[in-house]
Amino acid sequence: DPCVDGSSWTDQGGAIKQVEVGDSHAFTVGTDDTTLKRGNADASGGWVTISLPSTLTAIDQVAVGATSLWIHDTSGGLHACTLPCAGGSAIVQVPSAPAGIISIDAGKVA
Repeated sequence: DPCVDGSSWTDQGGAIKQVEVGDSHAFTVGTDDTTLKRGNADASGGWVTISLPSTLTAIDQVAVGATSLWIHDTSGGLHACTLPCAGGSAIVQVPSAPAGIISIDAGKVA
């Protein structure tokens, strides 16, 4: 719990539209829909920008599950990345995802 007396906030840099926190990592999506960052869930350390593959041009929403980061793109596609998510080619499109997804959520129980 980083929000105890004497704790400090760590600026992830840039305007964000979503924050999603898992057991070990926090992720932010920038208001530009192309900036994805990862930090530690306990607010220690800094923020790392995760590179997106060329097949993922804009992020609508992210969700953190027990083992994967799920990314819903603005075209309705679904992508997944094994945590902590190295980015780039580690982010893969889910070929069997149903069409027309409008929102995602992921459980965190392994």
